[in-house]
Amino acid sequence: MAAARRVVLITGVNGYIATHTAAAFLRAGFTVRGTVRTRTPALVQTLERTLEPYHDGDRLEVVEVPDIGVKGAFDRAVENVHAIAHLASPVSTTTTDPGPLLRAAISGTTSLLTSAFAAARRDPGALQSVVFMSTISAIFSPDQPPGHTFTESDWNDHAKRETARLGASVDGYTLYQASKTAAERAFWDAAAKEEQELSQPLGFGMVALCPALTLGPPLYLPQPISRLSMRVRDIHALFHGTAPVPAFSPVRSTFVDVRDVADCVVATVQQHRGASQPLREERYLLVGNEEPVSPREIADVLRKRFPERDDRIPVGGGTAEEEAEVLNGWRFDAGKAGGKLLGERGWVGFEVSVVESAEAFVRLEGRSS
Repeated sequence: MAAARRVVLITGVNGYIATHTAAAFLRAGFTVRGTVRTRTPALVQTLERTLEPYHDGDRLEVVEVPDIGVKGAFDRAVENVHAIAHLASPVSTTTTDPGPLLRAAISGTTSLLTSAFAAARRDPGALQSVVFMSTISAIFSPDQPPGHTFTESDWNDHAKRETARLGASVDGYTLYQASKTAAERAFWDAAAKEEQELSQPLGFGMVALCPALTLGPPLYLPQPISRLSMRVRDIHALFHGTAPVPAFSPVRSTFVDVRDVADCVVATVQQHRGASQPLREERYLLVGNEEPVSPREIADVLRKRFPERDDRIPVGGGTAEEEAEVLNGWRFDAGKAGGKLLGERGWVGFEVSVVESAEAFVRLEGRSS
C-alpha cells in the first residue's frame, strides 16, 4: 500500500518566495497544493516547468482563489492538508489609501484561518502546521533608542501610528509596514480567539516568520519584470543599469537568502509533524547577516564579479560612515531561527546571494531570448 501523501497548501504559489518554498517542500516529499489569483494555462505551464526538477511530476496541484479576502475563499483549498504556508499578500508599497489596504491585509489572513480552523474542527489531528509569512517590517521601529537590538519580541507600532496620523498622505512604504504588522497581529488574534472558543490548546502549530529583505536567484522571471520581488528587482536594475543605487535605510541593512526562507518554512512544518505538544506562538526573525549591508555593496559585489559590466552598473549611495549614522547603532538578532530552524549549516552569505541572483538573470533571460 502506498504511503499517505503529506499535503501542504501554499498560498500565492507563483510568488518569488513561494516558488522556492514549493520546491523545498517537493524535495522533502510533500505534495504541494498552490493557490493563484488567476489560473491561466500559461501560468500553470510556467509553474510546472519551474518545479519539474524537484519532484516526480505528480505532486503539484494549482488551484484558483481569485480574492483571498472573501469569506470562504479557502474552504475547498484547505481540505485534507497537513500544513498551510500563507505566503500570498494583497499589500503594496505604492498604494496610499490606508482603509482598503489595511482591510485587505487583515481579511486575507482571517479568511484563510477561518477556513483552516473549520477544517481542523471537522478532522482533528489532520492539520499540523500553519505558517504565516510576515516581514522584518513588522518588527523594526525607529522609535527604539540608538543601539537597540531587534528580536522577535519587537513590534512596529510606529507605522500604525503614522498611518493613523497621516491618513491618505502617508507614504506607500509606511503603509506597507502598517498593513503587514496588522496582518500578523490578526494572525495571532485569530489563533487566540479560536483557542478560547475551543477551551483547549489548538491541535496544531502556528508560526510567523519575519524575513529581512530577501535576495537570491528567482526560479523564474515574471512578466513584466516589475512584478519581481522588490529587493531582487533592485539587483536586476543595478545589474542592467536601469536605476540608480537605492537609498540606504535600517531595514536595507539586512538581508536573507530566499532559499533560507524556504528551508525555514519546511523546517517549521517538519518540527510540528507528530509533535505531542505543538508550539502555537512561535515567531522567528530571519536575517542572514550579522554586520550591516547596503545597496551600495550590492553594486560593489556586481562590479567585482562581473567586471565586463562595470560601465553599466551605477555608482552611488552613501559612504560607510553615512550609512552607520543612518543605522543609529541598531542591530538585528536572528539567533533563534539560526539555531532552531537552520541548525549547523548557517545562512547563505550576502555575496553568494547577490552573485547567484545575477547569474539567474543571465540564465533565465537567455532562455527567453
